[in-house]
Amino acid sequence: MRWPNGSSAGAGSSRDGQLVSFNVAPASWTRSVTKNRALAAAYGGAHHFRVEVFEPDTCRVLMAALLIHDLHRPPTPRPHPEALFSDQALHGGLWRAAYEPRSALGFAALLGMLRPGATR
Repeated sequence: MRWPNGSSAGAGSSRDGQLVSFNVAPASWTRSVTKNRALAAAYGGAHHFRVEVFEPDTCRVLMAALLIHDLHRPPTPRPHPEALFSDQALHGGLWRAAYEPRSALGFAALLGMLRPGATR
C-alpha cells in the first residue's frame, strides 16, 4: 500500500524504499461468513482448536487502532521482509494452533454443525 507523498505508515519498508502498513485481520463473523453454512460451522467449531473468531465490530476497532498506531510510530527495521506480515498480526490463535488450518477445517465444521447455536 502506498501512502500519499511517500509518508510513513511505520510498519516496514518495501524494496523501493516506500514505507507500508500491513496488518493481518483475524477471522470475523462477517455477513459473508454467516451466509456460507459450511464456513459458519467451521468458525463455530474453531474454539475446539483454540482459535478465536471475532465479532465484526471488535475486529473493526482493533484494525483501526493498529492503523493509527502505524501512522504515529516511526519506521522500524525488520530482521526479515516477511516479519511485516507477522508483527502485530491479529491471528486469533490460528498461527499458534497445533494443526494446519486446512487439516482441522473439516473437523471444526463437523463440531460446529453438531453443536446447535455454535455458529455464533
